[in-house]
Amino acid sequence: FGWEDMAELRCGTRVYKPVLSTLENTYGLSKTRNVVLVFAPAEKGDMEFGTSPNLDIVLDNTVFGTGIQHFRFSRTDLSHVPQPTS
Repeated sequence: FGWEDMAELRCGTRVYKPVLSTLENTYGLSKTRNVVLVFAPAEKGDMEFGTSPNLDIVLDNTVFGTGIQHFRFSRTDLSHVPQPTS
């Protein structure tokens, strides 16, 4: 689907493209689809990737025609998400 061209992560002044992406197709078994995007800094020692207080995932979805969407997260809020248990 070309998610590398449609998605980006903004941390501070830096912009990151996905290094890995996948779309989970349910073949009509449910009304939803899951997209997994993995971002990583291209340069070792990139401080903004790991310390930026705010993260903004921007999707310019040309496949489903939803337009430009922003998903904004605070790193502080994300640190309070419960960790999975085994």
